[in-house]
Amino acid sequence: MSKVKSMNVSRRGMLGIGAGMVGGVGLLAACGQVAAPVAEEAPEMEEKEAEAEAPQMETVQVDFWSLNGFWASFTEGVGLELRDEFNEMQDGIVINTMPTPWGETFEKLPAAVAADAAPDMSFAPRFTIKTLAHAGLASEMTEMVKASSTIDTSDMWDEILNDAVWQGRQFGMPFTPDARTLFIGHDNMIDAGLDPGSPPASWDDLYSAVGRMVKREGQKITQLGYVPHWGPGSVWACWMVAIWQLGGAIISADDRTSTLDTEISVNAFEHLVRIYDLQDGFDATDEFRGDTDPRIVFTDRGASMLYTIYDTPHQPNYKAGFDKLDYSATSPPLPPGGSNATYSGCGDNIIPNGSKNPEQAFTFIEWLFQAPQDLRHALGKSRLPMRKSVARSEDFIQGDALRQEAVNSMAVAGFVVGAPGGIGLIGIHRNMAEAIFRKETTIQEALKEADQLAQEVLDEALENSVLQ
Repeated sequence: MSKVKSMNVSRRGMLGIGAGMVGGVGLLAACGQVAAPVAEEAPEMEEKEAEAEAPQMETVQVDFWSLNGFWASFTEGVGLELRDEFNEMQDGIVINTMPTPWGETFEKLPAAVAADAAPDMSFAPRFTIKTLAHAGLASEMTEMVKASSTIDTSDMWDEILNDAVWQGRQFGMPFTPDARTLFIGHDNMIDAGLDPGSPPASWDDLYSAVGRMVKREGQKITQLGYVPHWGPGSVWACWMVAIWQLGGAIISADDRTSTLDTEISVNAFEHLVRIYDLQDGFDATDEFRGDTDPRIVFTDRGASMLYTIYDTPHQPNYKAGFDKLDYSATSPPLPPGGSNATYSGCGDNIIPNGSKNPEQAFTFIEWLFQAPQDLRHALGKSRLPMRKSVARSEDFIQGDALRQEAVNSMAVAGFVVGAPGGIGLIGIHRNMAEAIFRKETTIQEALKEADQLAQEVLDEALENSVLQ
């Protein structure tokens, strides 16, 4: 963390223009080489000297590990605009963004904190917040949030806020949430003799539609119906929505107990395996895709349905493909007696332990939560606003059916496990799902083993916690 000295004369002066001149005068005065002004000096000279002798103020540089990805970056697009706007408004704070890859925050932060070299502020994936807090890497911001006249936690998405709070103590400020929806390619449905106006509403409808939309030339697949792991969280999370739809859970409400090994989880995986079986198996779907982005496969009509971020058609990399495609969006099909559920990703801004300027960092976090900035960032980054009131406003929805669908679904949106130790569950869950999808073991055996391993990780995280 560094601190930059500057004169409190103008924004131009603060940014360093003419700083050499000001610094030179100060040095000469210290060396006794500047004579005291005589009494006959003109008034304007007295005013200039008074200005020169005005007390200096310290501009604090807030080092910010900003995600380098499009959807949360502060080094491009609207993120950069907001950062620069904030800096221009401040006399005593400058946000210095340091682009950081998605996975490096929780990999590098322990060493940075231990070396007293932690950033003042950092982006962190939503599921890591409680792990970072219990490991002594994320500092508590509960009192700052309570004292804020801007931040209203009742206006935040409940499930997302919950992943930043441990027993009433808040360690992160949720930022850039999203929601996922099921996209339907109309041409593929019509070719299969299906009605795009009546997309699959039940699991049985989905099986029927997938079976009819798969195309082959001999033994080679030329078109797929729907591939579960091409959607949210890939292999390590695609199965969670099915469990939630059946009324199940992956973790207990108190974040202490893994709840994978249940009959509900078995039913959820049986459902997904059946979808793969209709398309020659899990490996066959990835062999068909190769290295191509699943969203491109969908817009090129190689897949008939895709479950992905609601605003994907507006995103720069995919807009052209969606513009040429006739499609619609809907909620995922439901099991008998099931409930609506979807997947919602998110990140948080945290203040690491060891931050030299936590109050200044929180000033930026707080400013981003204000409605105008929340709206601008969401629209510019194809995400949802942090504030429910902003997300439900016409200023955000603007008659867009995809945005309306996403906002409506947030009440039933879940994410990967954000419990203390949740970072360590990602690999366990991925290995479990791959073993099931590839039929390397039975569903029951895979769930039992993963449940035991997950519980060990959760127990260890709490046993080694530094929180009081």
